[in-house]
Amino acid sequence: MFTYEIAQPTATMLLTEILDLETGLGIDLQSFLTRDLGLVMKDRGELASRYARDPSSPWLVCALCMAPVILVRTMERRFHFRHHPREEAEQKCSISTRGQLSAEQINCIKYNAAKESATHLWLKGIIRDSLIADEQCSEPMVEKVWRGMRLADRAQWRKPDVQAELNGQRLAFEVQLSTTYLTG
Repeated sequence: MFTYEIAQPTATMLLTEILDLETGLGIDLQSFLTRDLGLVMKDRGELASRYARDPSSPWLVCALCMAPVILVRTMERRFHFRHHPREEAEQKCSISTRGQLSAEQINCIKYNAAKESATHLWLKGIIRDSLIADEQCSEPMVEKVWRGMRLADRAQWRKPDVQAELNGQRLAFEVQLSTTYLTG
């Protein structure tokens, strides 16, 4: 027997008036957030990807200030809406949904002095070995500084996990095993 997990809203929500710009109607938060978890997660991703493609044409917005919103999942696996972080400071909505810490601050706390895991190192090795096996690729470099090619770009640098050149095109590979944010 297969059972569906039903998403749940948080007990207290600051943003309770959400407008769907496609229909022009307000959404019923209880109905929207109490559905099959897979559907809620799909809509969460769609909301983020639409904003990433075109911030001037959001799907769902705060009905009070018309700022785009994101769908947030808490540590307790419950959902609520929040103003998009890029928009909140500019909109000056009467309802502030800004968290205490930014994504950058959370990452600093989370990864401060963190070492690469054995799995991360293993995956970097797989990428390196795969590039070595491709005769069209240059010798792969692991954890080497990559500077811009033009003189104006020389001050900028990156340090990708693995890099190589293929048919004159520079390629960089980064292994990502940890969580990240839907918004950028």
